[in-house]
Amino acid sequence: MNFNKIAEKFAVDAVKQGSYASKEEILQVINEVEPVLKDNKDKSLEEIVYALLPGLLNQTKEVMNSNPIPGYVMQNNTGIINVTSYGGDIDNKQNKMSKDAIFDIASISKLFAQIISYNLISEGYYNFDSVVSDLDPRYKNATNLDIKTIMGFTFSYNIEGNINNATSIEEANQILHTLGVIEKNDYNYIDYGMMCLKDVMEKVTGLSYEELINKYIIQKLHLENTFINVPEIKRDLITGTPNSEIGKNNDLKAIKLGGYSGHAGVFASSNDLITLVKNLYINPNFFPSKYLSHTYTESEFSKVKGWHRGIMGNACVGVGGFVDKLSPTNESSYQGSTKTQVNMGDQNGILTSSTILMNPSSMGLEKAKELEEKLNKKFVTEYNFEGQDYVQLATQIVLPLTTVVKPLREEMAKLKLKLAFLNTLIREYEPNYNKSVNVEVENGKLRR
Repeated sequence: MNFNKIAEKFAVDAVKQGSYASKEEILQVINEVEPVLKDNKDKSLEEIVYALLPGLLNQTKEVMNSNPIPGYVMQNNTGIINVTSYGGDIDNKQNKMSKDAIFDIASISKLFAQIISYNLISEGYYNFDSVVSDLDPRYKNATNLDIKTIMGFTFSYNIEGNINNATSIEEANQILHTLGVIEKNDYNYIDYGMMCLKDVMEKVTGLSYEELINKYIIQKLHLENTFINVPEIKRDLITGTPNSEIGKNNDLKAIKLGGYSGHAGVFASSNDLITLVKNLYINPNFFPSKYLSHTYTESEFSKVKGWHRGIMGNACVGVGGFVDKLSPTNESSYQGSTKTQVNMGDQNGILTSSTILMNPSSMGLEKAKELEEKLNKKFVTEYNFEGQDYVQLATQIVLPLTTVVKPLREEMAKLKLKLAFLNTLIREYEPNYNKSVNVEVENGKLRR
């Protein structure tokens, strides 16, 4: 079978499986692989993969040069091929970025809460219809708030007070416990449901949130660089938060609630995030497989109002801000306001996952204030809480998705297609080939 026939079949199968792109659009991308193979026929597989990276590497360089982002880690794990590209600085003190950097992943933390909750449902601690006030009596106003509504992000809320203004952890929790429902069944991407879910999960299990994350996620997957309380020995790997020196995240509400909550507060490395999302697909002992289709391939919100969200309401599905047109229709994405994103999909039977992790919130307070004044946009918040000084940088205000993440997402989607096709070629010509291909790129250059 020659290259053109393999490419044609790959594109046809991709459309048949489910793709936002046409056969012609897919062929246009994967046909770029052939000249690379011809020009590098005497090179190693690692060198061939590197020769497929200029699109992503050039776009990364452009984004970094045009924005106040100290550093990045981006990873693409497709079949047997794993590419990790990283560069720049881990902080504002010119300490170099590590491929094992531990990012403040912001709202990607919601995925961790969801994974634990699905496991607790599977184990019978509660069900989708269980009412919050019955599970946790502290939530006296949540008599019509059920677990499904929280996990789907389908309610508008009222709350007595402002957690941002709380002067103690106790006061912040008292405010949270006044949470009530105004209306259900309309999509509303908010943090309060996940905050509440964290409390409920602790209440029904008798375990702390840290113990729950360790039990259901970290220990099951043997993750080495995922924490809600980063140990001292790992502090120099923290990035993506202006509070890295004290091991705290960028989210003010999470800090007020004790340093983390169900909506934010998790720190994780790129490799750990890749491991996490891959296991959603392949490991029923990690994520109950009976919920998989509901989580990823159904999108009850996008049908009516174009929300592009799955039944797990923090899962981005459908072409939008986080899933590219070249992606398969089964792809899902999770994102954080700190400019972090992780995607997962199945391309022609080949698992493909990726991260785009940047750290603008590590630009440093001095530079942030200069930028705030220059742009005349308020995004720096300094505050003292229980005797400790903190900073929150709302970098989404000065770094919009369309100019920062979108071009990188597009290049990453092209690379996924090319690497999935390269996996297919390897299967065709060397069906017994089972070695992994690991490519490490630092500041655009291949590390050997």
